[in-house]
Amino acid sequence: MRRKHILIAFSGVLVLVFAVVGLLAWVAGTTAGARLAIRVASALTPLDVSAGRIQGRLWDEIYLDGVHIGWTEGDVLAEAITLKWQPMYLLTGDVIISELHVKGLRIEDRSPEERIDLRWPAIEGFPARVNGWIDSLQISGLSYRKAGRESAQLRRISSALIWYDTQLTLRNVSIDADFVTLSGTISAGFERPFLSADARIMPVSPPYGVESFLVRANLKAGTSPVQIEGPVKVVAMKGGKEDTTFTAFTKVMRYAVTTEDMIIRESGRRGSLEGRARIDFGTQSPQLSASLQLVDLDLSPEVGIDTHLAGTVSVEGPLDNYAGAFRLTNAGRTWRFAEIDGSLRDAGCAGP
Repeated sequence: MRRKHILIAFSGVLVLVFAVVGLLAWVAGTTAGARLAIRVASALTPLDVSAGRIQGRLWDEIYLDGVHIGWTEGDVLAEAITLKWQPMYLLTGDVIISELHVKGLRIEDRSPEERIDLRWPAIEGFPARVNGWIDSLQISGLSYRKAGRESAQLRRISSALIWYDTQLTLRNVSIDADFVTLSGTISAGFERPFLSADARIMPVSPPYGVESFLVRANLKAGTSPVQIEGPVKVVAMKGGKEDTTFTAFTKVMRYAVTTEDMIIRESGRRGSLEGRARIDFGTQSPQLSASLQLVDLDLSPEVGIDTHLAGTVSVEGPLDNYAGAFRLTNAGRTWRFAEIDGSLRDAGCAGP
């Protein structure tokens, strides 16, 4: 009798296992199963998830259009999403996606207005325990709108994405906007913060003949309150050659960004602009403070005579209403010596 009970129990468990496997196979292997999975996700989470037409299956490739994900403070809508992946790798803790293509992505943000917070993200739970990659990530037509503001738009984003050991790498990034394009590689760490970038920014309408800007950054974890810090270099390119170079040691805090040991030099011109600056986001309106020094600057291409311009420029106040002062001298022959000082406001110049 006891053996009979064990056999009945074992048979019941076996039937249950086959039923669960069959259900999972149906969910993963059929279009109807994919639609059910979306409904379950909507029912079990605080998200309102829906889709119009669904083709394919969750097992390998699925196409959705009219996708909507909503919550109390926003909505994400997509005209179409194509996903090609290998879900079997989930058993080993990996997410392997060969293609994730999104068309017409629109983000509506209804969250309350808050001051700018640069807190470095902390990745915890399931995302921190898995690894994975996306061979081809493409977003065609991205729109983000904060309630009460005009929308920000990008025409196209493409990249290969790697997520490993809480580190995110975007390789062969290409971002196409109305006014600028960006390409390169960007990496960030979230368990121990870091940010590195090697990118080229190309303005659609080149300012002052500048064809592109090369940006290189290598910021690593700092000591509180500094989250990440390190060197940043920006090079303006003209005619395929370096024209103007900006270097600085940058620190990112939760509510402020500082640049120290800042140096700006132009190729072929004597002298430099040096100093430090800080933007503080801890108040309702971001505050700027900067202290700059002109060091033996030659303006002969502009004024036609040799100059040795030196002096200081300081500014302070809100970004849209700052004020400051300057004191400049030109050291040279007696008849070329000059000294001038004055004040600055709203990027304009008042008299001394």
